[in-house]
Amino acid sequence: MRDSSVFKDLPVIVFKSGYYDFQKEISVLAQIHTQAHQVLKLLIPKNQHVILYYTPQKGLPSVDIAVDIEAAGELIWLFEDKASGTESVHVSLDVRLIGERAMLEANGIYQLTDHARGTYSLKVAHEASYTYSHVTYAGIIRGHAKAVFAAKAVISPHLQGVEAHQSNKNLLRSHTAEVITRPELEIDSEDVKCSHGATVGQLDPEALFYLTSRGLSESMAMDLLERAFLVFIQEKLDQEKLDQEKLENFLRKEN
Repeated sequence: MRDSSVFKDLPVIVFKSGYYDFQKEISVLAQIHTQAHQVLKLLIPKNQHVILYYTPQKGLPSVDIAVDIEAAGELIWLFEDKASGTESVHVSLDVRLIGERAMLEANGIYQLTDHARGTYSLKVAHEASYTYSHVTYAGIIRGHAKAVFAAKAVISPHLQGVEAHQSNKNLLRSHTAEVITRPELEIDSEDVKCSHGATVGQLDPEALFYLTSRGLSESMAMDLLERAFLVFIQEKLDQEKLDQEKLENFLRKEN
């Protein structure tokens, strides 16, 4: 699964339970840190619950992350990208579930405009029984922008009770916008529950007509439909961040 030449000999960064704004931490954590590229190797130990929030910033558009999750460990990956102009973004997440009941939930939103390019790669290797992964990404692509989404789940032989799910939904907002989506499953065990799917479409003209016939301007109606398209992921991202703010406020009061 992993390109050993990329991650070879990197020290492992151990994450204990908590919420981390990855963009704020990345300049400290990165072992390979250039103006445009970071490479990191992380470990989530047994029974640790980790939330990583990441959004690429101008000048730091690319990151390759390898994560090992031990028994009963959990990673919630929250991702948002709003690239414009001629930006080119590459984000790769490579996860190994190496202990029983290890879990990954990855939720991502990308909105690309102008001539921006976004490449989003997620690989999940199920190497232990009773592991779980759920990848859900959605994107809106405008102008001449292009998005590439690639997700792959690999389930090793002789495992039991494994679940792996992938979903990628895309909305094209111009005739020159482009998306390539490739969700994949590689299954070598029988006791599994797996699903994967991808959609590419445009705004529903009937829904747009309905909203404008109720008094909304066309631009307001399109904005509302775009928000509705992303809401199922946006709510997850917002709720996780809200829960963390409540926890931090509580801890400050206690101290």
